Amino acid sequence: MRKFQLTAAVAAGLLVTGFLVYSVVAQQPAGPGAAGPPASGGIVLLDVNSVFKENDHFKALRAEMERDVARAEEAFKKERENLKQMAEVLKETQSSAPDYRAKEEEFTRRSTDFNVKMQLQRKEFLQQESRIYWTVYQEIQQEVDYVAQNNGFAMVLRFSNDPVDHDKPDDILREINKQVVWNARPLDITPFIKKRLADRYGAGRPAAPVGPAARPGVPFNR
Repeated sequence: MRKFQLTAAVAAGLLVTGFLVYSVVAQQPAGPGAAGPPASGGIVLLDVNSVFKENDHFKALRAEMERDVARAEEAFKKERENLKQMAEVLKETQSSAPDYRAKEEEFTRRSTDFNVKMQLQRKEFLQQESRIYWTVYQEIQQEVDYVAQNNGFAMVLRFSNDPVDHDKPDDILREINKQVVWNARPLDITPFIKKRLADRYGAGRPAAPVGPAARPGVPFNR
């Protein structure tokens, strides 16, 4: 049984509707010639896919699911071997034998049950993976919303810093069609959000509540 994994397109669909994301805040150190931090009410940028790739909580949840998948695959492998043996015995049994019909019915029943269990398990793992993406996305969104409200930002646009492979047409098309053609470095708040999520959910830390009562506001240019 193959490992069940949502496609990148489905994952992206879970992350954002269109290109707008709820407000978010942060700043990586400005380089030479970089513009200053955006003013209150301005627009900032977030590489959501990059946040997912480096998110410790996301990795932990995925690893746990992969262990579940491995255990399920092992159980299905054993049942598949049993069915193979039953098929071989049935093949060697004369159709006129007294117990042939009983063996045939047993094989048919177990084969049907096996296929049904496989389909249900596949559906369960797809749903589990969807829930993982949604859980982590909610954590990202809550963190972004909290920080944005404390800094007065109006909007966050999703963009991508993924490198382009010039030998892959899909990469080139993605680069040509991207919404953000250029941006000043301080507008990219991705490193800031990554750090805040790592501080809250990384290294085995328990999830903390998000909101004004949980911690004081953090300014964008801190």
